[in-house]
Amino acid sequence: MPTFTRLCRAAAACALALGTLAAPAHASPAPTSPCREVTLSVSFTDGSPARLAGTLCVPEGADRVAVLIPGITYDRQYWDFPYRPDIYSFTRRANEAGLATLALDKLGTGRSTHPPSTQVTLPNQIATVHQTVQALRTGALGPIFTKVALLGHSYGSIIAYALAGTHPRDVDALVTTGVTHTPNLVTIATQVFLHPQPATLDPKFAPLDLDPGYITTQSSRKAIFYDPRTSDPAVIDLDNELRDLYTLGDLATYFEELALTSSRGYNGPVYVVNGGADQLMCGAVPPMGAPCGSGNELADHEKPFYGPEAIVDGAIIPDTGHDLTLSTTAPDTARNILDWLNRH
Repeated sequence: MPTFTRLCRAAAACALALGTLAAPAHASPAPTSPCREVTLSVSFTDGSPARLAGTLCVPEGADRVAVLIPGITYDRQYWDFPYRPDIYSFTRRANEAGLATLALDKLGTGRSTHPPSTQVTLPNQIATVHQTVQALRTGALGPIFTKVALLGHSYGSIIAYALAGTHPRDVDALVTTGVTHTPNLVTIATQVFLHPQPATLDPKFAPLDLDPGYITTQSSRKAIFYDPRTSDPAVIDLDNELRDLYTLGDLATYFEELALTSSRGYNGPVYVVNGGADQLMCGAVPPMGAPCGSGNELADHEKPFYGPEAIVDGAIIPDTGHDLTLSTTAPDTARNILDWLNRH
């Protein structure tokens, strides 16, 4: 296990490489889709017990489910934002289309377990979500689902594609949003890494009595995740207020994954969706970001990072920043993803 010092050095390399943001109070579910809080007993790679919390919404007769994994400093509410759900709730749109959803609080966030920060790592994130997928397939959470898609945002996308490569039988389809395998490390380092805040110094998280390896974002730093042309100031304000956590362990093990590229073990269908104005993931030349001129260009760039038989499609949402689901173009993003899932 890396020491705290090594974790700090790894974070300093590029921290927040997968920025994402905070976590709110839960939005009202779609009225046609019964939703309920679920808690699943899981274990870390070393066998230590933990639990994951989430919201499971199952439209009548649904046998397909999308597991929704939020990014750094977000919990499940990224997918069901508690403001203008007609625009900003992906969960509601998916349920209305007949797709069940399980929106998760990642390990170390929301109502899930907050273990020592050194245990909040990418391998443990993968292990706990893998067990969640198995529970969905066996009916441990109620319905038995015959098809499971993973849908991530930012760091949640990295959890999703690394899980797909490590446990390919878990996944019938993979959707990544707000991520590429060649992030714009310069922008991340200068615009995000210089502004984190230890959770111990944030009054919001003081009652949790967390160790210094837990990190959050400084208030009023979320604008980097948006494009001014497609953002609502009220959303950004609420996003800042609802900030959640990530850890130095998440960051250090993500940088290891950049070298490992576990996603190459996945040979199923992949849909890569990015905002055309995502300052953290898009750029002219790797490692200064991926090409985001068109969906085909993005798909061609990402294809080598998956298995040789993987079919990789791409989409660029114009004038949209890193937080696709929290931009005014969110309905376009949802429509693209749901149409693609219906075809796969």
